[in-house]
Amino acid sequence: MSKKKKSKKKVIYVSPSPEYLEMKNRIEPLRKDLERYLCFHEKENALVIHHPFCNQQIYDLERCALIHEIIDERTPDADACFEDHDYEGYIYRIADGLRPQWLAKDAHLIPDDRYWTILRMIYAVLDFTHSNFDLFHQLFRADRPGRENLMEPEERDMLASLPDELKVYRGYAYEDDDDEQYFAEGIAWTLDRHHAVWFANRYREPEIAHRLITGKVSKKDVWAYFEGGYVLLPPEKVFDAKNRQAYDKKAWCCGKDYAKSKKTFNVEDYFKKS
Repeated sequence: MSKKKKSKKKVIYVSPSPEYLEMKNRIEPLRKDLERYLCFHEKENALVIHHPFCNQQIYDLERCALIHEIIDERTPDADACFEDHDYEGYIYRIADGLRPQWLAKDAHLIPDDRYWTILRMIYAVLDFTHSNFDLFHQLFRADRPGRENLMEPEERDMLASLPDELKVYRGYAYEDDDDEQYFAEGIAWTLDRHHAVWFANRYREPEIAHRLITGKVSKKDVWAYFEGGYVLLPPEKVFDAKNRQAYDKKAWCCGKDYAKSKKTFNVEDYFKKS
């Protein structure tokens, strides 16, 4: 019997609307009141606007109509949320990468329980947190009650069911030797070694090093447990740590399927290994 050929998934491209293209190409110089939000990113060799409601690269300072539209549309909504003490709605309207700065600025206005749920929301949507490394350390170390609100009720129950001492893993990659300690001292860890190995192997450029830290931590020092075996914790609380090379061709080639192909983390398996 001949094998059926797998049909390739069609990729559907959505063309920009004429209105969008007109606005993008319209001659409209950047407004003077927005110039203070401009900065130059040397690594990307690009000019960027870091406005709370628009965080993106600028290709032409004479064609900024689309940027003006985004900012002018979001500003009144955000102001209304802030006036109504809807801090979740306010933060939600801020550009993803700038939300940590704005939470830090307005943290004194936000009730404790809502502070922690907002912090979770901000952290969860960012794929890369290294640009806010120091700020996230500050935000998660806040001396405020209600830290358990970082977790959903089911996650709190899962954390409570785990043993008092946990084996944890952190996978990371770096290019510049001066950056290794910076990446090694992150707050995001996992109870699943396979997930950590995948994180260490996300990038495959020849100059990148791949590392895996294995260590132990007291459960009382864990800030939060998230579904899938991920934990947030202060890295200085990890003990008996061993840092080793973590190159794994299979982890890179299979991408996220590598981690998914292993048995999904569950507390029963963890007890068996402990």
